[in-house]
Amino acid sequence: MKENKNAEPGTEETKKKSVGRELLEWVGCIAVALVITLLLQNYVFRIVKVDGSSMEPTLKNGERLVMLRLGYTPKAGDIVVVDVSDKQNLNRANGSRQLRYIKRIIGMPGDTVRFEERGGKVAVLINGEVREEPYIISDLYFNNVTLDKDYAVPADHVFVMGDNRPGSADSRLNSVGYIHTDNVLGEAVFRIWPLDKLGTP
Repeated sequence: MKENKNAEPGTEETKKKSVGRELLEWVGCIAVALVITLLLQNYVFRIVKVDGSSMEPTLKNGERLVMLRLGYTPKAGDIVVVDVSDKQNLNRANGSRQLRYIKRIIGMPGDTVRFEERGGKVAVLINGEVREEPYIISDLYFNNVTLDKDYAVPADHVFVMGDNRPGSADSRLNSVGYIHTDNVLGEAVFRIWPLDKLGTP
């Protein structure tokens, strides 16, 4: 009887080939998953961390949010992440980090934003109408605003402010000013941390 030199099912050589194929399949799946994750994070959504108190009481320092990027169109009242690197003379091409702020859109392109004293408080007027702001705890920020001045929002720009008006660097300041819509990176749509505040901000 001649010895059969071909590998048969169940032999050690067949098992090694099977394990090798399975390993390659796993590596391929992991690589595809990583690529999809990177694409989603760069173009669809991103996890952002609140740094500072400028959006209190709505958002607190250290909270983490999901920012929606894909297909987002800025709207008044939205909480957004904006890139202010150009305002602070940061050149990302030379390795400087991107400087991002979390703010609320108050004025849209073509709007006129104005601050007036009404009953001992600072009222925000958009095109002559008082804007209702239930998310503000304290609006006593006379030292942080120029009263009776019109801020005419240019085309393709928005006017943003933090909910913590006395402690927010925003469009009221020349160092920030109006934000070009190209620099509105996305809308903060969901809070994922802390867990007891899970949900929309």
